[in-house]
Amino acid sequence: LHQNELANLPLGRLDRIQMVTLLWSVKEAVYKCFGIPAIDFSHDISIVSIAKDLSEVIVDFKPSHIFGAKVYCHFLEEHWLTYIFHKN
Repeated sequence: LHQNELANLPLGRLDRIQMVTLLWSVKEAVYKCFGIPAIDFSHDISIVSIAKDLSEVIVDFKPSHIFGAKVYCHFLEEHWLTYIFHKN
């Protein structure tokens, strides 16, 4: 995660762990969707905004010049499911 993303995490230990896991999962979903090798997760995939209910995260993916992509998020049985739709 980028320093700015880390600075905005919740202060509680469990909330912080859950949020770090969510954001990393979001970045993994973006990486796997676009498949560009050798990217820097902290600089190439930026978290723009997070829905209050954590159901959606908006990201920018700089290597592909994709801005405002929506990643969908669901918390199921203590695990995050994140996915993105993209039309080529």
